[in-house]
Amino acid sequence: MNARATSLSAALAALLVAPAAAQLAVRGETVHTMAGAPIQDGVVLVGKNGKIERVGRAGDVPIPGGYATLSARVVTPGLVDAHATVGLTGWLNQSHDQEQLEASAPLQPELRAIDGYNAHDRLIEWVRGFGTTTIHTGHAPGAVISGQTLVAKTRGRRSSATCSWRRR
Repeated sequence: MNARATSLSAALAALLVAPAAAQLAVRGETVHTMAGAPIQDGVVLVGKNGKIERVGRAGDVPIPGGYATLSARVVTPGLVDAHATVGLTGWLNQSHDQEQLEASAPLQPELRAIDGYNAHDRLIEWVRGFGTTTIHTGHAPGAVISGQTLVAKTRGRRSSATCSWRRR
């Protein structure tokens, strides 16, 4: 391998490794955690290994020197699964607990994921074990217009406590 290719490889490797090694502080007007009520004016510290080190109110969590700092209105520490059928598919994927696809018609914009969502589904606990704290779940692919989706936290046992929706 020539010197130019070696330099390019080293530069690409550095770019790929750098974000994972960065120490980061994220300040949020509202920080939603799995530990309770949202934190107003919060901070999330992420260490070199990419793990969350500390979460708390800005006054209680000092940002160490050398940390890059980002700001956001809403912060959700943890992984977000942006396209799931969790809570609608059932733990063992059996036909009696399938709510992710209504095949009676291709156009069903009136379907609401909240109507079929099962906050007790063991699959929710399973994905939470991998660090997923928030899911965007809804009907499976297979319908042209398959209805409304929902965003839910992977903690809690009641749909009203885990889902992001408001009554109007």
